[in-house]
Amino acid sequence: MHAREEYGGSVVAVREVEAQDVGRFGIVRTERSTVPRSNNSIPLIGLVEKPAPDKAPSRLGVFGRYLLEPVIWSAIGKTNADVSGEVQLTDALNFLCGNAPLFGFCFEGLHYDAGDRIGYLKANIELSLQSSELRQPLLQHLSSILA
Repeated sequence: MHAREEYGGSVVAVREVEAQDVGRFGIVRTERSTVPRSNNSIPLIGLVEKPAPDKAPSRLGVFGRYLLEPVIWSAIGKTNADVSGEVQLTDALNFLCGNAPLFGFCFEGLHYDAGDRIGYLKANIELSLQSSELRQPLLQHLSSILA
């Protein structure tokens, strides 16, 4: 929200991903080659949905957190479906870049990829361990199956 207040436009959460993982994310194209260190925001000039590692414009992946201006609906309406028949938000955001300001906010902290089976399990275990109701039963269950 601070990035939106400072720059206007739409904002997407991004973070650097391992080179072998770029094909699992929408990857952003920026004018700068490095992640900003001071204010954590970077202007975006394009996005590519799940590129091959050798075709990725950066290693900054989009992480499913968006603060979007209403103009995104027009961009979605002008975006063609992909080969599987889906309209990708990444493609609409790429279209938006040419017509309205779009910024990437480089965030730090934990992130679990719920689209990946082990990421989904890790997220559920961590959240369950934080729950006063679930922690003890989960620990007991894990102990019993690890024994």
